[in-house]
Amino acid sequence: MWAASTDLADISSQDKGEETDGLPIPKPEQYKDWFLYFDKMDLRRHLSEIEIVMIEAALEKTDGMVSQASDALKLRRTTLIEKMKKYGISNKS
Repeated sequence: MWAASTDLADISSQDKGEETDGLPIPKPEQYKDWFLYFDKMDLRRHLSEIEIVMIEAALEKTDGMVSQASDALKLRRTTLIEKMKKYGISNKS
């Protein structure tokens, strides 16, 4: 079963999904066991929380440069700006 508390070292040794710039990302199928165990989840909330964390991480990694963050997330710059507005995320540190 997939563990929500898995750290990065454990992730690197698991079966991986696609690769993004050489780095593995989890397969969506890995959520199946989690869902079967817990029975239900608020999918919209979960996906929103993932988006927020990833956007904030991209902005932090790029020192608040929206264009570079959008490239890192493979989003159009305008799409990232709209998502930032939606979630109330600032590109200021």
